[in-house]
Amino acid sequence: MSDPKLTYLFLMLGTLLIPFVLSFDRKVHFYKRWRHLLPAILIPAFLFIIWDIIFTAYGIWHFSPVYTIGTDIFFLPIEEWMFFLFVPYACVFVYDVVKYYVPGLNRPSAGKWITVFFSGFAVIMLISNIDKTYTVVVMLVLFLTLMVQFPGQRINKYMFRFYVAYLVCLVPFALVNGVLTALPVVIYNDMENIGIRLYTIPFEDMFYFMSLFLMNIFLYEYFISRSTGKFSPVVGNS
Repeated sequence: MSDPKLTYLFLMLGTLLIPFVLSFDRKVHFYKRWRHLLPAILIPAFLFIIWDIIFTAYGIWHFSPVYTIGTDIFFLPIEEWMFFLFVPYACVFVYDVVKYYVPGLNRPSAGKWITVFFSGFAVIMLISNIDKTYTVVVMLVLFLTLMVQFPGQRINKYMFRFYVAYLVCLVPFALVNGVLTALPVVIYNDMENIGIRLYTIPFEDMFYFMSLFLMNIFLYEYFISRSTGKFSPVVGNS
């Protein structure tokens, strides 16, 4: 790649390419659920983009003009807008692949206790880092997103499967985010986070990603359940 300004764009296109091509797999039929996927991506994207705009405006982070094409919308490079569309698409695709090929991943008790653990972890991190804006907002959003899973039977339907898919997605997410933070494409104000890096990735980013992905899955399953009248434990050919 001769032009560094294409770096972030190529990362986003690469993130989308393989999941999009495999969406037409004859077993998973992911493309048949695009009508459920679209609102499940767009609603969280709207919330996270507002968050992103505010944090960029207040200097919590900013973007390098060296690695972006230079087209900004409300302080954000157009590639950052792509991030909130392409990354969720790829992650929900992974979730559906796990859902189809490993249909036995129900385990409601395990999903519940993992959720309780992360909820408690979020509260402790929030309280102990109350002066760190990024840490506080990430942990508050994570806590609220996890709490939404408890009413009714949602936590019994998909949470353990979500955690498995999340672990799988952490690998490509770490590769992409590692590039973004190593070059760096995204520059963080370390006065607003706890300062712990996994390679070059801020510790909080893992839980930022968890919240985004879980919002996508919550809404995805919700819109599927609205059309079928129930939560389907296996994808099948709907």
